[in-house]
Amino acid sequence: MTTVTPALRLTGDGAIRQEPLRRLLLRQVAEMHAAEKDALQVLAELAAAARSPRLGLLLRLHVAETREHITRLRHIMDRHGVPAGTLGSRGKRGLLEDCIELACSEADDPTVRDTALAAVALHLEHDEIASYQVLRMWASQLGMHDASDAMGMTMGEEQRLESRLIQWSAAHHRASQGRTAFRTGE
Repeated sequence: MTTVTPALRLTGDGAIRQEPLRRLLLRQVAEMHAAEKDALQVLAELAAAARSPRLGLLLRLHVAETREHITRLRHIMDRHGVPAGTLGSRGKRGLLEDCIELACSEADDPTVRDTALAAVALHLEHDEIASYQVLRMWASQLGMHDASDAMGMTMGEEQRLESRLIQWSAAHHRASQGRTAFRTGE
């Protein structure tokens, strides 16, 4: 017999019970709060390591946005009685560690290193977008419109950075291809 966790146990009509979903949402908000605090430090380090002025600027601007994300999450936690703590996700910490390793792997070539830094930021942002999308959906289902709105706002900021990083990466690749062709005489 398969065991279903309490947060996923369905009522007789197929609906997810409100209180277990609320607890799950708030636990995930606390995890995102811890993850954003961890990401803040990593983003600041990525910004400082970037050789491209545009990439550094994108990352520094997102550091400021990330501080606002932390504030929004803290507000939701305060409003719903979730204590501050270091509750974090092993998966998110593992992603951060993998990203740091990737960023450090190409330290010798500044062009490749910036490409790796952008990839690291994209990994982080993509994970955060997915997390905020789920949190927004759950908050909406629970009628927690303030939390849903905050998640939507944050998700939009994460998506904008993701789009800007993709644009930067494409332009950076085109520019580096031009430099390579010039050096090889093509």
